[in-house]
Amino acid sequence: MSAEPTPPVPSADTGPYETIHLGGQAAAVVPMADFARWRALKHRAEEAEATVGELLDALEDTGVTGGLSDEQVQRLLGVLGARPARRPGETYLTTEEVRQQLGLPR
Repeated sequence: MSAEPTPPVPSADTGPYETIHLGGQAAAVVPMADFARWRALKHRAEEAEATVGELLDALEDTGVTGGLSDEQVQRLLGVLGARPARRPGETYLTTEEVRQQLGLPR
């Protein structure tokens, strides 16, 4: 298998990164610093998803979510969708606050 570089043409898919083709697959060549940062962000996102999943499971096990809308549960978990800013008076609970309010262990 050989890698054949293509001219670095910015596109929506690869941005300013050079594209190579390996075995019929296209790949973007990125600086190691970018790769390390993306990998760290992916790891943190996976950890956050796992934590939210555990908290949601705990909430469902206690029956707390039964009478709540999806948005209320998301607010309780601190994971509202992509909102640009909080509304006046809107507050979020930290993971620790949720655990304390529900009497869950750390």
